[in-house]
Amino acid sequence: MDMTRVACIGDSITWGFTLLNPWKQSYPALLQEMLGEGYEVHNYGFNDASARFDADTPYVTKRVYRHSLEWNPDIVLIMLGSNDTKKRNWEPEIFRKDYGKLVDSYLQLPSKPRVILVAPIRIFLIGKIPLMGLYPETMEEGVRPAIREIAAEKGLQLIDLRDLFTDSSYMMDGVHPQRTGARMIAETIYSQLKPNNMTITGIGETVLDLIFQNMQPQAAVPGGSTFNAMISLGRTIGRDNPEIDLRMVSQIGDDPVGDIVFAFMKENKVSTTAMVRSKGQSTVSMAMLDENRNAKYEFFRDLNLPDFEAPDLEFGPGDVVLFGSFFAINPETREQTRSIIRKAKAAGATVYYDINFRKSHDAKTSLPLIEENIALSDIVRGSSEDIEALYGSDNAAEVYAKHIAPLCKNFICTKGARETEVFSPGFRNSYPVPQETPVVSTIGAGDNFNAGTVYALTKYKKLDWDTIVPIAHSFSANVVASMFNYVDADFKAE
Repeated sequence: MDMTRVACIGDSITWGFTLLNPWKQSYPALLQEMLGEGYEVHNYGFNDASARFDADTPYVTKRVYRHSLEWNPDIVLIMLGSNDTKKRNWEPEIFRKDYGKLVDSYLQLPSKPRVILVAPIRIFLIGKIPLMGLYPETMEEGVRPAIREIAAEKGLQLIDLRDLFTDSSYMMDGVHPQRTGARMIAETIYSQLKPNNMTITGIGETVLDLIFQNMQPQAAVPGGSTFNAMISLGRTIGRDNPEIDLRMVSQIGDDPVGDIVFAFMKENKVSTTAMVRSKGQSTVSMAMLDENRNAKYEFFRDLNLPDFEAPDLEFGPGDVVLFGSFFAINPETREQTRSIIRKAKAAGATVYYDINFRKSHDAKTSLPLIEENIALSDIVRGSSEDIEALYGSDNAAEVYAKHIAPLCKNFICTKGARETEVFSPGFRNSYPVPQETPVVSTIGAGDNFNAGTVYALTKYKKLDWDTIVPIAHSFSANVVASMFNYVDADFKAE
């Protein structure tokens, strides 16, 4: 059986300093017990180690660091920073730079590991003198915010242990946990490693698409930008990983169209529990395909549908939320959507926003609303048409630098059948779109790029764009080869 290798990188808290038997009582040893068969956990902690490369005891100069890299782990847990709070070690900019380089050294391993940043437990004073020269205020005002920012910039999962201990009762000396404290750390990390409580939530409009070409009807299929992505995720993640919950938040009428949508969702393993069924008619759209197989839409809405009331949902770290299109800026649904997004963000979920701006809407009034959504998000996708309509330029690099980056660090710009450009802090790349697929309809191409991105994020748990974008392209390529809005039921992303 292939083992999942888990490397625990850290200082004396990881190693188990002050514990009678660190080989059995440290948090990595306890994590091994909890994960059980199929996992191999190694303790690469080193006493007094710091993230800073020129500190009194730099982690990167120790053999355990070299051994951890040579082991080529699948999961890396990094809990460093406590010893960087010493006065002789603390320099904010150097800490950020060196911590980021340390993280990158693991991200660049051949195993392409899932790297998780663990912000350390709090430091408590015993009396008035900092034990071992470690300063609580430097941890809370310097180290912890820096680790949070680095996790956000690199799109990495963060486990923040700040509130795990409210006082020093679970610690030997105000710094190092005793046996119960080590178990609490292990339990917290264990809860984030197992995917069985993960949820992917889609938020957006749900319609019945009537597709026409050459003035002749071609198909009638349930649709909607986020809805299309969620169905494709149901046909991939829902099929292969049934332990991951998929749910759609939307409003639909209590008519036959609503019945069709609900049955379709259940058939494709997307939960209907967060759907709002209201008395009235469901929205229908006419999608007219032109000679290039691109669609122009006309929507028919029941203006008497009751106000949308969002369900009360729970989120957790590692969850993913996908939202966008008109639903995210519509005055009737906007605030309800934003309240869900804020709750998801506060819980540590990753938020993905698809701008999907339609030229029929007013760019001047829509832009402030769209930018508020961008600021709430971890990843934003917009097409070249989106950014040209909103910012008057299809130069993705320019738009990212001036407008997107101050609000959200990660931006994907799709340029139809030509290329996809990706921008992250310190990263820019262009990925050509494969041309071998014959195009039947472009409906759902962008939606399924989103689905492919979420699929890759769920599978690999990190922002490795060289892996993510080809998978996203494969989802889009499958969709444009048919008249339907989602990938084939037997589609394989690999």
